[in-house]
Amino acid sequence: MNIRYKFVLYIALILTQGCNANIKNTQLIEQRLKIKNYGISYCMRENTADKNSKAYFEYSQAEGAYFNTGSHSVKSYDRVRAFIDSNYKQSNFKDYEGDNTFFSCLNIYNSDNYNGFIKSLDYEIYE
Repeated sequence: MNIRYKFVLYIALILTQGCNANIKNTQLIEQRLKIKNYGISYCMRENTADKNSKAYFEYSQAEGAYFNTGSHSVKSYDRVRAFIDSNYKQSNFKDYEGDNTFFSCLNIYNSDNYNGFIKSLDYEIYE
């Protein structure tokens, strides 16, 4: 095998590995987003006052969809629920009487703590 052929083969191997890494990175980001969205669906469902409402049913459906299409272990979803439960704080506004669940859940969803927590679950993704 001549040196030029080896060089071309080596370059092709490097390029292939780079493409494979991009695919895996894209899949990782998708799985993080699914479990992160599972968390906000759970937050909204769990903190909706009327358990017989259409909204409660829709949050439950979203929660189930993210669970069924995700690749994390069941234990990861348990951890997400525990994180949401321990970080949920009711947000009351001066001109609004009562809790604003959506605002409270979004505060968790957009927090650096939640994003870091979601990344820490990467080792529990099954392919």
